[in-house]
Amino acid sequence: MVIASDGHPDTSAEERFRRSALASLVSPVGLVSAVRPAPGLRGLPRLKMASANVGSGVPGGTREPSAGSSGGSRVLDDEYLSYVVATAEAAERYAGRMPHEQPLLATPAELDGPVLDMTRVPRCSDREYAHPHCPVRRYDPEVPIHWSRGVDLITGRDIWVPTVMACYGFHVHGAERFVTQISTGQSVHTDPYAALLGGLTELCERDAIALTWLQKLPLPPVDPSVLTPAALEMLVWGERRFLRTLLFDATTDLDVPTVYALQVAPHDDSLRQIIGAGTGRSLGEAAERCLLELLTIRECYRSETELPDDYHDFEFLDGSRMMALPRHSEAFAFLTEGLAGRCGSTGGRPLPADPKAAVEELVGRLAAAGMQAVAVDRTCRELRAAGLTAVSVVVPELQPMSLDPLAQFRGHPRLSEAPVRMGFASLPEEEQNQWPQPFA
Repeated sequence: MVIASDGHPDTSAEERFRRSALASLVSPVGLVSAVRPAPGLRGLPRLKMASANVGSGVPGGTREPSAGSSGGSRVLDDEYLSYVVATAEAAERYAGRMPHEQPLLATPAELDGPVLDMTRVPRCSDREYAHPHCPVRRYDPEVPIHWSRGVDLITGRDIWVPTVMACYGFHVHGAERFVTQISTGQSVHTDPYAALLGGLTELCERDAIALTWLQKLPLPPVDPSVLTPAALEMLVWGERRFLRTLLFDATTDLDVPTVYALQVAPHDDSLRQIIGAGTGRSLGEAAERCLLELLTIRECYRSETELPDDYHDFEFLDGSRMMALPRHSEAFAFLTEGLAGRCGSTGGRPLPADPKAAVEELVGRLAAAGMQAVAVDRTCRELRAAGLTAVSVVVPELQPMSLDPLAQFRGHPRLSEAPVRMGFASLPEEEQNQWPQPFA
């Protein structure tokens, strides 16, 4: 009899998952309504995928269900892990949508204790704000908004954070429309430090994506010597299907290993070019994560629905769909022109393998850069019972990756300052990329 690492007889991945603590979250009326294997990629049997639907339960007794959300996984070799990751991502969606404690409606001056420095919050340029359909407005400290409690990761003190920045499904009124709502920074894990690390690195990844696209950064290519065997295998898989994938080192001044990828399919008339990205403890790990996502999202962009004529009407994937069209290939020229003359990058210093040490290292880098880092506990009772910790991490100084073409936060200091610290030129607003964000 073969014994699995958990001490049980080795059985199917589904049966192992049913014995795990996470299985307590899954039922027709549970936090996760269903978990099932998802079809992988022909010719890449190592890839294991699963999907999990968020149930109709309501976190903490709030009003609105989170129906329609889902979680997915892309892992190599371990089918059991694919169930775990998909369930955890569904739990992340569930936990991050709504507050499970009543937020406090107040102005910053009315709050008791430290408050997030609202002068650091991302802002649009005057030109963006002036657009009649700009979806965000300037923050007004004189108008009450909703606040939730968080923890300053640098000082360890409790701190008030705008609820709209910590709960991406929170219904906002006019004065709270100073940010666009997105799940970036939400993370769930059995290890609280791993959850914090996941939120922090995702924020750094999206910061790098936004900087690369808006500032048209001519990134160095990733040196093939740092690629893992799995990454090389995925590149070969793509080449055999006439997919040309270029990997770039998008690591910013914060030294979180980040890879930005451009994948071109010359034979595809609707999805000619798509973008992927990933972070990791090393550049090789970041490349592997980037490729895992890139190879599995292409078909998600395919649609028979016509693109809107006006950016004001764009929805979640419309920017990606638009920029994938062959006629927009020139928008990616900043990545490919002169590529042969750029030296390959092997990456900088990796993050520690231990999650606690990695969090401490990354928080130290943020502090040294003069940034704030705040974590809001999003762990509802169902997740806590299953041994999970959910957090929402907020670092206001980082450049947000916005999917709304009319609100790219071009007035945020990070957008003009970070490229210089990375060794690139900083483009003024009129020379920045005006095309919609192709990442989703």
